[in-house]
Amino acid sequence: MSLSLTKHFDHNGFTRARYLANGDLLLCGPVGKEHNEEEKGRWHTGLWYLPRDGNQPAQDLKEPCFEGPAVSRLDMLIAWTKSDYPNEVLFARSEIWAGRIVVNAGQAKIIDQRKLMDRKDFMYLAFLETQDFRPPDEVELIFTAYAYKGGEVMGFNMRSGEITNYSQDWAYDEAEGVFPDGNSVAIEREVDTYTAMPVGDIDIWQLALDAQGKSRRLTHFSQYSGFGANNPVISPNGRKMAFGLRIKGGEHGNAHGILLYHFDKAPK
Repeated sequence: MSLSLTKHFDHNGFTRARYLANGDLLLCGPVGKEHNEEEKGRWHTGLWYLPRDGNQPAQDLKEPCFEGPAVSRLDMLIAWTKSDYPNEVLFARSEIWAGRIVVNAGQAKIIDQRKLMDRKDFMYLAFLETQDFRPPDEVELIFTAYAYKGGEVMGFNMRSGEITNYSQDWAYDEAEGVFPDGNSVAIEREVDTYTAMPVGDIDIWQLALDAQGKSRRLTHFSQYSGFGANNPVISPNGRKMAFGLRIKGGEHGNAHGILLYHFDKAPK
């Protein structure tokens, strides 16, 4: 059974929804006059706070959000990306920030904001996107560095500031669902990609978070002309993965249907 969490108030749609540690939701949604333009509405989004009781409208947190935020399972810590893409490319801003959400008398805001990194940490070659905090201790933030060696899955240590490259290859790699044991992450991968943007032959792989670049392929949809797989989400017990059926040539990130992958039934 599906249940709408946002039909009780007026809005311009939302592109992301993540549960916060207290059970409320963090949303990303279009802001400004461009919300009626489908593609611009995807890129120009902001962070919104939605109480879980379903009786109040979402509150604008007054922060831009490129693609999706990372949300801690342990406390109200979040991380998000500020970006000028696609309005600017060569000299575009791409920064990852972190902060904590506090709620007083029903009003939410982000405190303790700090910038974790930006493009200069990658010789100005990368565009950044947060993905998730690595369980179980969540000391590390997993993120993607697009256009850097084709696209790399990275980790940022929240204590030391150290950046680790987990992909170690020239494929297009995009971090998606981190496995609950924290030992690996499901990624979108297009092999032999040397350009800033993938061609579209994308499938899902499991990448070990050991800095050795070890991985195994999980799906093979791109072997069939015009298809691929994307947007993997790992269940809390690590036994299942939901993912999208990608149509090659469509909008980046498109999914035509949701499929379920059972790890206990798949080849080891």
